[in-house]
Amino acid sequence: MDWLQRGGASGTRPKQASQPPEAPPGIVRRKIRFEPASEAAREEWFVAGTEMSIIHAATGAALARIAYPADGSIIALDPDIPPERQRISLRLSGQAGHGWIWRLDDKPIGTSEHPRLWLPQPGKHRLSLTNRHGDVLDSVHFEVRALPSRAR
Repeated sequence: MDWLQRGGASGTRPKQASQPPEAPPGIVRRKIRFEPASEAAREEWFVAGTEMSIIHAATGAALARIAYPADGSIIALDPDIPPERQRISLRLSGQAGHGWIWRLDDKPIGTSEHPRLWLPQPGKHRLSLTNRHGDVLDSVHFEVRALPSRAR
């Protein structure tokens, strides 16, 4: 399209001027910039009421969420493996923030700086990730099911 609009250098192709179409109702264009300046300032389109002029980069800790177990997971314990040898690895999708705590069924079970191996207990559970002030950053519900052990 740029080639068509520029026209021919020797005048063999006339320059074509065109105007962009009007924005749909409720869409606005605003100049934005990034902090830190990871990209050049530019104009962007926003739904009216959501526009912003400064885009702040998110930290890795701000993006970390519970990666495993996923919300709604059903985890089955193997009756052929001794219970004390079965563990569930509680993992985050990114690096944990300082002082973040794993809470299982509203009870603290340790810090989240490293993956945590939890001895699973049958039942329905709520796993939460909280900051050092106790604010919930993410939460998932999952269920652990177990069959009776086989007689040997």
